[in-house]
Amino acid sequence: MSLPSSIAHYRITSKLGEGGMGAVYRATDTKLARDVAIKVLPDSFAQNPDRMARFTREAKVLALLNHPNIAAVYGVEDRAIVMELVEGANLKGPLPLETALDYAGQIADALEAAHDKGVTHRDLKPANIKVTPQGVVKVLDFGLAKAADRAPGDPINSPTVTMQSTEAGLIMGTAPYMAPEQARGHDVDKRADIWAFGVILWEMLTGRQMFTGATTSDILAAVLTKDPELEAVPARARPVIAACLEKDPRKRLRAAGDWRRLIAAPPAPAPSRSTGWLPWAITATAVAAVIVTAAILWPTPKTAPPLIHVVEDLAFPLNVQNNLGPAVGISPDGSRIVYTQAQSGPRRLAIRRIDQPEIKEIPGTEGGGNAFFSPDSRRLGFVVSGGIYQVPVEGGVPTLIAKTAVDVRGAAWGRNGDIILGSRAGNPLFRVPSGGGEPAALTKLQKGETTHRWPALCAGDDYVLYESVPSTSIFAHNLRTGERTLVVRDGTFPHCLPAGELLFIRGGTLYSVGLDSRAHPQGEPRPVLENISSILNIGASQFGISDTGTVAYIPGWVDNDRPMLTWITPDGRQTQLGVVPRAAGPRLSPDARRVVLNIGEEGAWDLYVRDLERGAMTRLTPKAEAIGVQAVWTPDGKYVLYGVLGPDSGIYCVPSDGSAPARKIIAGRLRPRGFGRDGGTLLVASEDAVLTAPAEVGAGGVSLGQPATFVRVNNPTNYPVFSPDGRWIAYGSTEAQSPALSNEGQFSVSPFPGKGSKYPVAAGNLPVWSRGGELMVLAGGRIMSVACDAKGDLMQCGTLRQWTDQRLATRSRVPMFDAAPDGRVLALAAVGAVNPSAARVHLLFNFALPGQ
Repeated sequence: MSLPSSIAHYRITSKLGEGGMGAVYRATDTKLARDVAIKVLPDSFAQNPDRMARFTREAKVLALLNHPNIAAVYGVEDRAIVMELVEGANLKGPLPLETALDYAGQIADALEAAHDKGVTHRDLKPANIKVTPQGVVKVLDFGLAKAADRAPGDPINSPTVTMQSTEAGLIMGTAPYMAPEQARGHDVDKRADIWAFGVILWEMLTGRQMFTGATTSDILAAVLTKDPELEAVPARARPVIAACLEKDPRKRLRAAGDWRRLIAAPPAPAPSRSTGWLPWAITATAVAAVIVTAAILWPTPKTAPPLIHVVEDLAFPLNVQNNLGPAVGISPDGSRIVYTQAQSGPRRLAIRRIDQPEIKEIPGTEGGGNAFFSPDSRRLGFVVSGGIYQVPVEGGVPTLIAKTAVDVRGAAWGRNGDIILGSRAGNPLFRVPSGGGEPAALTKLQKGETTHRWPALCAGDDYVLYESVPSTSIFAHNLRTGERTLVVRDGTFPHCLPAGELLFIRGGTLYSVGLDSRAHPQGEPRPVLENISSILNIGASQFGISDTGTVAYIPGWVDNDRPMLTWITPDGRQTQLGVVPRAAGPRLSPDARRVVLNIGEEGAWDLYVRDLERGAMTRLTPKAEAIGVQAVWTPDGKYVLYGVLGPDSGIYCVPSDGSAPARKIIAGRLRPRGFGRDGGTLLVASEDAVLTAPAEVGAGGVSLGQPATFVRVNNPTNYPVFSPDGRWIAYGSTEAQSPALSNEGQFSVSPFPGKGSKYPVAAGNLPVWSRGGELMVLAGGRIMSVACDAKGDLMQCGTLRQWTDQRLATRSRVPMFDAAPDGRVLALAAVGAVNPSAARVHLLFNFALPGQ
């Protein structure tokens, strides 16, 4: 086999050896700047799909063995396996008694750790054991060779056994170290490893091979018939060797760790070694690949357990566009992972114990998201529109904690039982008892602030950290005194670790900075993990970390922050007008020659008008505000109306050419949604209702009468729109809990000005009514449409169909397209988008911060 120059991001530097299972190379991991060993499988093996599938499955499991005396499996790359590079010599005797017992203790520790996880080596031999110059023993190749067909050759280096159960009568292993039951082709378990341990201990003390023969058959015959020469070893070692080499496995030493009780005197102290524990986490049904490609930006200390990186391939797509929060989370004790599913039917939460493969949906969480754990990891909190609920992680019926009229942006469950809630634009943090009650404001918005969100409890729960919008700075709130202090500028989505470390996101990268007991930063933030997917407009990231140092995250996969302004025709043709960074809520002027855009993020929008022919941008607002996204044009195109949800809440009117400042025309947390056909009625949305207000458009702008309730709703995605003829209103609706309710909700239509009649139409949200009479909605990140036919006050709608396969950029509950009179759609298309089903959860075990 010729020397390859590189495999993936591993640069090959030299060849270490070659055997029946392929060649082994020394290589440099160019991402993590460390040397590794890479075993490249031979062509005869790699071309066998069954073998490769079994090899890949087992390698993923073996990568989870985490012990200082087990050479780590770092990952799988195509037909190669990446392993820890162990410097040192293979185990060889004769050795002094104390040295042999020291090495035996380390081998037994490795076996015990693997056996506790249900893994049997089945091919333990001196060739699979190395001793470093520091005297640390490393056991290699736990079942990595998968050859079911054995070629003739050196019986000492005969093929390595697979971890999986083998065919009846098939003899697999290395002959001189095979247990009698293994030599007969019977099923084996950990007692086969204990036999091999006894043989190896005898050989360490004597310097000779215990079972010999001219052929493999002769060696196997000796294994089955010959008794060990106990007189050849010191008396102190004889009891343990005899117990290990019982030919009847039922009489053999039961566990690797039991060997010590059979030694007459305590063994010599072993060299200091780090120990670690990794949960037996993922099986082949839950893992697609085990790789070490995390962009960790510092070297792992030599004494630390190796970083293990596992990638889960789930049987369902993740709701990575979840407007409520991250699609993945991990419990404080690191024992469970929670997922937000995105599939047909209602969005649901699912949970998995990290030591078990089965992922279980949680009944009663339909429509839920923004999951968070109690501090003891025994309960799971989650948010459904209008309420916060909790459910036991072991199963049970969800119970209501509190009703809430605000959209929740993060929750932190304190050890005193209180839950701190972040909120959407216009609101501070709230506090509510986990036992139930009314949410009460905890913080106060300062001048210029629009939102406090993503709370994290720190410093023994004495402080809560949160992100302030629009500054995207992280502040600490003292829960005893109410004092507020600045912690970090330019940061979002804070997490606190028990050791006093603050983690936060900046530009898709995870940063770390130490905190003292008063939540003051110690030093400068340091980048620790790159490429974390973020829900940019709500400040959340697809990231979670347990108190035990296990990380769950989803890498970045779509740039929602730089959407492409695109014309799309009904037959799918596209005309790209250019990237508009941080844009949302496009609304076309009546003549479709201009578009008003919100630019910024939730709670901090600037309003601009773009000339679609010349590309010129005109700013309409003097500062970033908590604007209720989607602005509205007057029928003559001379003015733009928009809502502000912050301290100066109300509906504002501004000339569309920016020639004069905006003025407030009505107060209240109201958002304009569109004019009726004659311009005499303005459609308005509040937090819980669709309203209509008399309107008059004149030379000085727009004047409004008192809004009247048209219909009450309980839907934060309430974007009502008039039909082109002004006789119908479409709006987000949750009163009729239809079985068709999707991840995005559902919408209904009602006649205007009539009341009482309501026609649930389809799943989706953010409806737009085209001039041709089609209702268009956003569902699954794409534009869907449904044809509706009105006869008097009766409405009949057809089946929802996909209008375009172009995925749109996603911003929290913000329309991302509008329909033109000629049938085209102006959309903010996603750049580099991938289907949510391709999003995978990455798990990092033994995640260590700099200095730890």
